[in-house]
This record gives sequence, structure tokens and C-alpha cells, in this order.
Amino acid sequence: MKNKILITILALIGIVCFAFGFSACGERNESIYYLYDNGEYIKSEYIALGDGSWSDSHGMEGSYEINDGFIYLYIKSFGRQTIYKKGGTGSDKLVLEGLSGVTTYCKEGTALPHSFGKWQVAVEPTCTRSGVKMRSCACGEIERLPISALGHDTAGNSIDFLPATCKRAGRISGLCDRCGENVDEELPVDPNAHYIERDKSTAVCSGCGAALASSLKFQIFSKYAVLSEIYGTSVTVPTMYAGKPVTQIANIAFAKCENLTSLTIPESITYIDLDGDEFAKCPFFTAITVAEGNGVYSSEDGLLFNKNKTVLIRVPTGKKSVRIPDGVTRIDDNAFNYCERLESIEVDENNSVYSSRDGIVYKYNDEGLPRITIVPLAIKGSASIPEGVTSVNGEAFRGRAELTGISIPDSVTSIGERAFKDCTSLQSVTIGNKVTAIGRYAFRNCTSLAEISIPDGVISVGNGAFAGCTSLKNVAIGKGVTAIGSGAFAGANLESVTFENSVGWEAIESSYSYGRTEISLSTPEQNASLLSAYKYHEWIRKQ
Repeated sequence: MKNKILITILALIGIVCFAFGFSACGERNESIYYLYDNGEYIKSEYIALGDGSWSDSHGMEGSYEINDGFIYLYIKSFGRQTIYKKGGTGSDKLVLEGLSGVTTYCKEGTALPHSFGKWQVAVEPTCTRSGVKMRSCACGEIERLPISALGHDTAGNSIDFLPATCKRAGRISGLCDRCGENVDEELPVDPNAHYIERDKSTAVCSGCGAALASSLKFQIFSKYAVLSEIYGTSVTVPTMYAGKPVTQIANIAFAKCENLTSLTIPESITYIDLDGDEFAKCPFFTAITVAEGNGVYSSEDGLLFNKNKTVLIRVPTGKKSVRIPDGVTRIDDNAFNYCERLESIEVDENNSVYSSRDGIVYKYNDEGLPRITIVPLAIKGSASIPEGVTSVNGEAFRGRAELTGISIPDSVTSIGERAFKDCTSLQSVTIGNKVTAIGRYAFRNCTSLAEISIPDGVISVGNGAFAGCTSLKNVAIGKGVTAIGSGAFAGANLESVTFENSVGWEAIESSYSYGRTEISLSTPEQNASLLSAYKYHEWIRKQ
């Protein structure tokens, strides 16, 4: 289903850009795109855009417009154009946004981000010949990477394999089960080619008996070796093993290295497989060092970069603070995965693509406006979002349990779904005057939050926006609010609720119910009681 939706939305972007003469893709961005209504997911599987109108496979249709880089879809039902209200939020627009909360800007003269699919093998590697893997974007752009030759199969029943060590020559002979070629190759003695038995408590070379700093395991191929398992703490990857150059590090190598603290990568390494969840098993991993002569990778301050340090590839999962150099123009999507101890990120002030404030990373869009990109998982204390940011992404701060305060500037117009959910230490929230929508569950389970003031510019408060805020006692609701979603304050211990506009409120049991209860608001104490009594109703104020 997810792939089907992905294809649909990518097709939508392509159709819109074609119809309005927008430019093609520019930079790589692997966000997955869905349709959201005020942070709530809409399950439209196929959407076709025509001359000012749209329709989908469910028979829904209406008009659309493109305004300030957003694609807005308006719903047509019962023979007339109507305001579309989902869950009583009062939102009347479907906005194309990224799952990561990053809006896809589709403006004339600007480049769309690439949305590459999964890697596919285009040319299978053989024992002696390299292969090719490819992935493509909807715009036709293709990325290609080589796949190393497999080497002859040394594990087959028809071949004899004796690995070389630092004291003994080795040999491969027999018939390769993979390609059928006759193989007879001597593997010369190499002083660096220690043969290491798998043993967590001791690491002893079986060839010369030397005690080694770490315990490693390799997969041996006819022309190279692949590091496949790490059991040590401070690990230096050898350039040679069993007479073969060590050219790759497999992703499974990190699956059992829970004690790993540092990794030194030699010149011989040309490929490190960083896909998968294996880095989650390395909580104390703080430093990567790459040999200066490596032609593919480099390092600085313990971080892994490409050779010219324009791409940040990987941050060790035990890092508490990170500094991004000025030359970095791209941060890989998985670079910060599982960095559960990371408290702050600093970006060099001369960087033209990224910036940082209070430990949070922002990326500039084509208009020079910053958007929230990376929020450290262990961020502590208070943070202030800089002026110019226009939205707080859905789930941007979710689960940042040591965040104590947040200040949202006037430039922000929306707070996404679950943006601050489970920020259990959050005590102080300042919301800018231009915010118009607070998404569903935006502050759910912020159990330290005692009071909140919703400014006059806010129109809708989503379902469960402040649900589970068990310390929440005092609430001020601005005069612009016309819709409060079901369960918005469920679980809060309200004592005082002030409505700047107390006239015309009705409580509706659900969006499918025609039964309405007019609410007569008076004192803050009575308002708190009423809001608690009707906590699972939608509150709507008549215009």
C-alpha cells in the first residue's frame, strides 16, 4: 500500500510540474510524499489534475490552486463546492507535504528534489567481473554504483581453500561452483594477514600466536576480503587479510559490536554498506578515522564523509555533540539514525546550505528560508526556532524527553501532527502569532506542561492536541479559534480556561452526528469544567 501511495504522489508532483511548466528535479531528497489535511493522513490512491480541477479513484473531485509553493485541493460534494472538515479541525485544504514534514516546493524556475526509488541490480556481478546497481527518479535521473566482483566461491564442495596467514602461504584450487572455472592460485604470506579465530574474550592470530587488539571476521573472495564481523572496542581494519586486500565493510559487521568505541578505516576500503539497523547496536561508538590515502571516504572529528567532505555520510551512534563543516552540501538521510545520545549539532557559520541554532539543524530552501531538518534525539533545555521558518514539521521534536522549552516565531504558520508528542519535560511553550493550525496530537503526553496560551491567529486545534498533558491546568484560547478537535484536552487537569471569544460555541458528538449542544461559557473555572465534560466532542464556533 505504501509503495502504491508513493507512486501516486510522485506522479502527482510530476503531473503538476508538467502542467504548469515547472522545472525538473535538482538535488537528491529521498523523502516519501503523502497527502495530509492539517497533519491528518488522507488515503487518496490516485489523483488526476486537469485544468483547474482534480479527481481521484474514489469519485471525489473538486478544484485546486497552487499558492506560495503549496498544492491545495478543495473538495466538491453534494453538487456544490464545500469546506472540507476532517475530524472537526476546521481545515479546508489538503496540502502536499513530506512525511518528514518538509514541504515539496513546486515553483516555476526552481528545481524539485529527486525522489529516488530503491536500488536495483542492473548488471549482476560475476566471480571476475564487477556489476552495476541503479536507482531512478520520476524525472528520469539515474544514479549508478558499481558492485564488486564476487570472487571465486571458496566455500564450494569442488574447491580447496587454504587461507594465507602472516606465517603461512595459502592456496585456492579446484572447480569454482559459481562459474565453473578451474582455479589454481597461490596466496602469498603477508605479515598483515593475521588469521583470527572468533573469540570474544581473546583475539589471537592462529598463524603466529600474536595477541591482537580486536577480534574480526572476514569473508574471503578470490581477489579481495570483506569485513563481516566486529567484536572489539577500538578497532583498526587491516589493509590485508589472508593475502587479500580488505576492500569492503558489510553492514552485518556492526550487528554484534555493542562494545565498539572507535573504528579506523584503511586506504584499501572502497565501499561501506550502511543500510540496515546494525548501527543501533553500537551505543558507545564515538569515532571514525579514515586513512588520508583513501580515495572514497574521509573523516573529521570522528564523522564519516565522502572524499571531498561535501556529504556527511555517518555519525557514530554514541556521539553527544557534532560539528558540521562549512563545505557540507548534503546530509545523507540515515546519517543520524540511532544517535540516541546526541544532544546538539553545530553547523559552521560559513556553510551556505545548513545552519544551526540551539543545537538544531536547519536547511535553506530556494528562497533562502530555513526549515527544520535535524533535531537531536537527546536535546536538552530550551530551544528557540529562528525567524523565517514557516512550519514545524510533523514529529519534528517527538520524543525529545529532555527538551524543557520551545519558542515558535511569528513566521511559523502551522504546527504539524505529533510535532512535540512525548516531550515529557516540556514546561514552556510560546506560540507565534501567525500560527493558524495546531495539528493532531501536537503536544500529546507533554506531562510537564502546566499552562498554554493559544494566540488569536490560530483557527483550529487538532484532535488530541494536548491530550495526556496531565499537569496542564491553565489554558487561554485566542479569539480566532473556531474549531477544537475531539479529545484536544483529554487527560488534562484543567482548572482555568479563558476564551477570548466565548460566543457561539457548540459541542458536536462526532463529525457524523447532527446533534449539537450549545455551550454557554462564563467563568474560567466553569469553562474548564465544560471542556472536560465534553472532552470527546468537537467544539465548533459559528462564524
